[in-house]
Amino acid sequence: MTSVMVMQGRQLSGADIGLIRGLLDEHPDWGRSRLSVEICERWAWRNAQGRPKDMAARTLLLKLERAGHIRLPPRRGREAMDAAGILPEYRGCAVHDFWDSYMKYGCDHAFCNGHLLRELIFLWEEQDQKWAKKMIDHLLAIKETVDSARDAGQTALPNADQDRFLKRYERIVEAGYAQNPVAPPVGSKRRGRRKQTKARNLLDRFRDHSDGILAFMRNFSIPFDNNLSERDLRMMKLRQKISGTFRNFDALVDFCRIRGYVSTARKNGLNALDALRRVFLGNPFVPALNTS
Repeated sequence: MTSVMVMQGRQLSGADIGLIRGLLDEHPDWGRSRLSVEICERWAWRNAQGRPKDMAARTLLLKLERAGHIRLPPRRGREAMDAAGILPEYRGCAVHDFWDSYMKYGCDHAFCNGHLLRELIFLWEEQDQKWAKKMIDHLLAIKETVDSARDAGQTALPNADQDRFLKRYERIVEAGYAQNPVAPPVGSKRRGRRKQTKARNLLDRFRDHSDGILAFMRNFSIPFDNNLSERDLRMMKLRQKISGTFRNFDALVDFCRIRGYVSTARKNGLNALDALRRVFLGNPFVPALNTS
């Protein structure tokens, strides 16, 4: 078997590329993630811990496409979310990061402060951005105040507290811009938007999206972060890392239904074992429909 190239530390033969082309022809409905998982399974391509080298496979596929050997299916960000049928009809408040595809839906939007805190910690620890440390402390102080007010039976912070926190927030953003002035252009003038530093990009988000970032202090039903949803997805990724993939699509659907049922029951105050027991007794838990 003659090697034609080396990518991602792996020798690729003509038969290897033929296998990928065959998968693309046989499964036109597969997305890039599904394709990379299947390649790892076919090649037994795993790391030292026995986990599929999924990210290496994705990078390899991109390199093969750029080299003209294959043609990958289009990215499925918005298309996949539309096909799931949840966000297009959702009219509540979605808590998420700043991925642009989310913003195109007609629901209300709030932003995950967990993601923002991670970016702020990086700027503080790696780039000595003093404003970032102030913003970390400020967001956590608001969260502590919100938690105390919620325990006291309130549903939102008083307007005076909201105004005070917002003004402090805006002062920190101004201090951040002062620490990160726009760099003068270097060389000949180029068309298009000038590339910014990570700090200025994050500052722009804090400046332009204060309502979504601070939504959790105005409405206590909106969480500080979206860690709850990420925990719901963690078992799927853990299963993927351990087993590599599901043997058939029906097993995948069953797994998702069971995890979704247990998660919903827990969020409604029901013990997971009790919820599963009710299934076998023919009386499964069904949450009340919120039509507000």
